[in-house]
Amino acid sequence: MNSQTAMTQAEVKSDIAPEPTGVPSGRWIQSARFDSWFFLLSPVFGFSIIIANVILSPRGATLFGLAAFYFIGMPHYLSTYAFYLGDDNLAQYWMRRTAFFGGPLIILAAVIFLRRMSLGPVLASAVFVWNIYHVSMQSSGILNIYRKLNDGPMSEKRLASFTILAVNFTMAFWFIKRYQPLTLLLGKVHSTLPAILGKLCLLIAIVPVILLTRRILQRSKRISSQELSFLLVSIALFHPFLWVRDVRIATFAMLIGHFIQYLAIVWLLNRRKYANADGSRRQQFLGRLSRQGAALITAFLVSGVSFWVIQWMSRTIGFQAIFDTVLLAIPPIHFYQDGLVWAFRRAYVRESIGSYLLRGPVPVRG
Repeated sequence: MNSQTAMTQAEVKSDIAPEPTGVPSGRWIQSARFDSWFFLLSPVFGFSIIIANVILSPRGATLFGLAAFYFIGMPHYLSTYAFYLGDDNLAQYWMRRTAFFGGPLIILAAVIFLRRMSLGPVLASAVFVWNIYHVSMQSSGILNIYRKLNDGPMSEKRLASFTILAVNFTMAFWFIKRYQPLTLLLGKVHSTLPAILGKLCLLIAIVPVILLTRRILQRSKRISSQELSFLLVSIALFHPFLWVRDVRIATFAMLIGHFIQYLAIVWLLNRRKYANADGSRRQQFLGRLSRQGAALITAFLVSGVSFWVIQWMSRTIGFQAIFDTVLLAIPPIHFYQDGLVWAFRRAYVRESIGSYLLRGPVPVRG
């Protein structure tokens, strides 16, 4: 399943739908203010995690991290299920019920199996590597939107995706010895692999960086500031891996920016697609979340508090292991589902997602 999912996500995030006719160039996805806060400045939010671990007590830093995870990270993971609430989407998903409903159960079973077999390092390493791939492909997808909106050549999309992926893996693996689970596994392959992996990634990354730079400089039309800025942001997300010694903190600091980008793009899609929708109660609920700020904030708070309470209860009544297993399964299930709902190689996804993200801005209030 991992190889199939990897192929799916490569096509998922790096493709984007054809631009509707009449769309002008020189555009933001929503607006300069919205895009700047939620896309271009997203790496900056990771500093809050790093600073909290420097200035707060260990307990205070832990509480701050838990709050960030439950009230930002968890809504990010749960927002994938918003795609299941749309009537049109759900009808499509039932046509491929094994993939959309059976796949997550298989991943959950795999997580349970790995934990029972005391293969925690394998699970942790798989999630760590898949995480890098997942975040990089999301960045590539948003970059493709900027390129398309500003009349950039879509022939560059695969090269740009590979460049982002190669550079991000280089930064994540440069000090891979700090991440013990993966270091142990790599050491079993070859004793020198942990020490040279980052350098190997750098050698691989140099070629696409040079090729992409050359392609951009040779464009007939100058690259837009939006596209160039987000290309740099796609790489800047991974800056904590180069200077934060604790890999867990570096990973979470990187993920905060990713969480914010994802929440913004999903909200924007639902705002444009379902704000005035009728249909089922599920779809009407999705429409209310996308147009009412109070409802959206409430949903964030409810999801965060719910998981926090469940964690406390599981620890109190002795079911912490079950909660930990479910919590470990959430990221890979999200990676997998994200690879399905954003699969732009499918005509339905191009029509139901791409056409809305390539439209003009919509009012934020209403």
